[in-house]
Amino acid sequence: MNSPIELTQWQKKQAALLYHFASLDYLKRMQNALNDTVFFVERILDLSQAQDRDQHLISQRWGHRETSENWANNAWPFLKDFQLTTARQIAERAIEKFNITGMSQFQRGIDEYSMDWASPDEQDAFRKKIEEIYFYSKNIDNTLDKYSSSSRWYDFNLTLAWQQTKSEFLRLPKFRVRSDIEVDSNKTPQRTGVYVATDDQNASLQFAWRGSTQGRLLLGRTFNSLGLDAIASLGRTDLWLNEAKMLSFVQRKKGDPLLKEDAFYAESDTPGLATELVARTAFTKLEAKWQYVEMINGEFEDYEDIEQASVAINRVRLESGSLCEEAGYYFTPAKPDSRRYFAKGERLPDIGGTYGATIWQWDTDQ
Repeated sequence: MNSPIELTQWQKKQAALLYHFASLDYLKRMQNALNDTVFFVERILDLSQAQDRDQHLISQRWGHRETSENWANNAWPFLKDFQLTTARQIAERAIEKFNITGMSQFQRGIDEYSMDWASPDEQDAFRKKIEEIYFYSKNIDNTLDKYSSSSRWYDFNLTLAWQQTKSEFLRLPKFRVRSDIEVDSNKTPQRTGVYVATDDQNASLQFAWRGSTQGRLLLGRTFNSLGLDAIASLGRTDLWLNEAKMLSFVQRKKGDPLLKEDAFYAESDTPGLATELVARTAFTKLEAKWQYVEMINGEFEDYEDIEQASVAINRVRLESGSLCEEAGYYFTPAKPDSRRYFAKGERLPDIGGTYGATIWQWDTDQ
């Protein structure tokens, strides 16, 4: 049996998010928002008919295209199909069957049909209801989508999801990593739940389920060299969230080929766009072994909302000739102004001298 993995605070938050988004309760919350939308649309369609709005919307050029009758005949079925699909998926959870929501098909369907038959206030209310459904469906789909080669979740969008959802977690559930339940990428697990990569602490956690190849562990998403540099430079507190520092990072790294290859590189010299630029270019896929992260029922722990990236390595001293275990800035007392950046896996150099091997120390000012 392998030595158990100790989850970092950030990994515990990821596990809490994924269990939350994959839960039956969360799917039912989306269903409630969807049912409320169905009731709302029924009401305004009836009101449109009672007020005979369509008589003012029929035209020689467009015919009935702008009318509530057209919407009821063509867009309404997409809404009802979405409602029925969601009800079926809730029933299927009893046999541990998971799937993405019907949001994508629904959205593509209704986008083809005009709502000009509704008042501006009704259209605005409808848009807000759709946004609420989309918020739930996005998190569910990111967690359960197994139709691509790698996980939809990665450090950037998980950070944003935590910011949007953390108010629901007064405390974190307690977890333990089961080293006796291990599965490779592209394999179906024997237990349904969250999994952590055994050999890369920066790889985002995944949710997978048993009984179907559709529930398999995908390739993970982890930092590439640019991403490792970003977290070493900014730390967990500012990474993705401090737009000014993200822009400063991009400006310092403007010659990095990973950034320059992005199609929107030239347009990204603003705080928000700089963050998105790094998010598009700072990750790579990872084939790994994954271990089951078990949630301990009824047990919780407090968490710190602000944290630095934590990696279980010795940051105090590393001898020359050894491999760097965490990307970041180091210095050696053996040479003035020696502070420099080392990538993970880079061999630490010996700068010479009469005092034996060079000792490189982690610089706390990252």
